[in-house]
Amino acid sequence: MNAPRQGLYASLLIISFAVHVILMVHTTNHQLSHTRAIQGDLMTRQLADDSLAMLAPVDTVSLALMANRYTSRPDVASLKIMAADGRVLTSSGNAPTRSGEVFKKKVLLDQKSIGQIELTLIQPSIGEMIRTQWLPILLSLITHLLLWLLYRVVARPTRREYLATLAREQQLQEQLLALKLHAEQAQKNAVMARAMANPAEIPKPAQASSSNDGSTTETQDSAFILRIGFVDPKQLLGTLSPGLARPYFSLCQTLLEQAIQQNRQHFDALGGKPVECKIVQPFGESGAIVSASGNNPQSALFLAQLAQLFNLLTEVVYRRHRDIKRFALHTRTALAEPQHNQPAQALAQSLIHQVDANQLAVHLTDDQVLNLQQYFQLSPFDSPTDAQTREALLVTAMNVEGARFVSKARERILAGDKPASRPVVQQPQTDATAELED
Repeated sequence: MNAPRQGLYASLLIISFAVHVILMVHTTNHQLSHTRAIQGDLMTRQLADDSLAMLAPVDTVSLALMANRYTSRPDVASLKIMAADGRVLTSSGNAPTRSGEVFKKKVLLDQKSIGQIELTLIQPSIGEMIRTQWLPILLSLITHLLLWLLYRVVARPTRREYLATLAREQQLQEQLLALKLHAEQAQKNAVMARAMANPAEIPKPAQASSSNDGSTTETQDSAFILRIGFVDPKQLLGTLSPGLARPYFSLCQTLLEQAIQQNRQHFDALGGKPVECKIVQPFGESGAIVSASGNNPQSALFLAQLAQLFNLLTEVVYRRHRDIKRFALHTRTALAEPQHNQPAQALAQSLIHQVDANQLAVHLTDDQVLNLQQYFQLSPFDSPTDAQTREALLVTAMNVEGARFVSKARERILAGDKPASRPVVQQPQTDATAELED
């Protein structure tokens, strides 16, 4: 757990240290300038007084000795003693080419100028001033580092504060998610309410175009897809031998074909346009796929009722196989139609992984959902994880008529009452068994 806003505090400390160094250098430069002004004025006065006796008459030797004595100081860059006419009588200095602050003083005798003193004192550079102030700068740096370390220790949140912050962030995320789901559900409910209030405004499914011989054409993009999958948390399907897997898949295929036949007879008895239903993918490790024409308004209801019937059949088969120690798995189903520029098969494939055993999930348009609500009880997912699960619904119950048909159809299939119009598909017999772990 780090202290909050460490980067900002570090930036402030760096700025503070830089300002502190600049202020120290500026203060040192100001003090040195004031000292040089006083020192230059005193030295030029002293030189004027000392050189007065040597300029009248001019004694260059004595002037040179005096100049050398004054320039022995390290802060004197150069010294010139000139005559009244500007002629240099003597010059000396430690750094005559170095710039600095120049002080000038006339030598007067009876209010008459007999010479001039020109003294240049060295003005130290910023680097020299920093070298002279290295100790205060080092102490300032150490102080700022200590402030940084102290902040990391003092401002670091306690474990309780850290957990409280995490809890607040999680609560805010949950509230945002709940608001988003509430808005989406309210929008969907508003659409359904308008459609139920004005049934005439519900768009009818497009009818298939008729050819010369009266037959209809169907495209893959307009078909409803029912995806049937296995619930295999222990990954047993990948370990099955072919001698055990094929008979079980054949049994599931036989149950599916008989369920389709029973369902088709039920819808034919109700009247209306027959539903064109076919098995696109027979049973295998990945399950099976059943499609129905998207041009029939009863296709979604047909597949939803077929899924409910098949789930009941496989539940009975699972219990019986468990009793005799044979391999069996629960099934789950997902029903979808093309939406959001995505094919129905891809939507059903992604949705089936969000469904539990013996459940049916539907991802349909609002019109189809309104149609299914007359026969099934639909509920949203408890904890949706993506956009699809927020739009999809779970079938939680059926109406009385549908439940009665599913129950009777299950009994007829399990009792072996096969329709005469279709060939009987015998369940393969095999002696291969598999022990199931609890």
